[in-house]
Amino acid sequence: MVKIVLVLILFALNMQVVMSNEKILIRVQKYASNLLHHRSLLFEKERIILGLNSNIFCGPELEVPLGVFEKKQDIMLKSHHNFLEQIFIRMKTREKKKTDKHIGIVTQYFLGEKDISDDFDVLVTVKQLLSESCSWNGWIAQKAVLVKIVLRDGQFYLRVSQLVDNKIISVQDTPLLLAKCKKIGKADNDGEIYDCLIESYGLVRLLVGKNSQ
Repeated sequence: MVKIVLVLILFALNMQVVMSNEKILIRVQKYASNLLHHRSLLFEKERIILGLNSNIFCGPELEVPLGVFEKKQDIMLKSHHNFLEQIFIRMKTREKKKTDKHIGIVTQYFLGEKDISDDFDVLVTVKQLLSESCSWNGWIAQKAVLVKIVLRDGQFYLRVSQLVDNKIISVQDTPLLLAKCKKIGKADNDGEIYDCLIESYGLVRLLVGKNSQ
């Protein structure tokens, strides 16, 4: 099994400390390609922290960020935060349901430590919020990478840009044939889809075409 040190474990795996009047966490996870894929949103009092080690929940993209990001809460995000708190309080009073689900078989959704994969009413809201996080408007990279496949001098390269506080601090190009990438299929626009393993960060699902730059 591929072992990866995930940046998002700084908050996403510490479930017991993120459920309070000011903090609430939602996440989705799925085991595939020897990796536990995560996407998490931590709502704090004035900000939201996004952690991800994969973009499989958003689909293949031309450019993929991995790591930890944040943005300030606006009026809409604060309303989502309040709504999630209300849901969590109501869930505390419910009888715990038994489940036969096992990690690796299905995609699982969580509100705090609670698996809500079978709770349709709650699941709709959590899915929507996680899906909206696929849009990168307003997110600031705290410790992250930005990954894409570029064409240079007739050869494809995997480009990994290191980001700290939203600033690029380094860029590394690796010939695609030497990178830890695997072609997994064709895209609708006649491009190709690759899964690439990024050390210490996770896995990206990338779109690539003849005109990649």
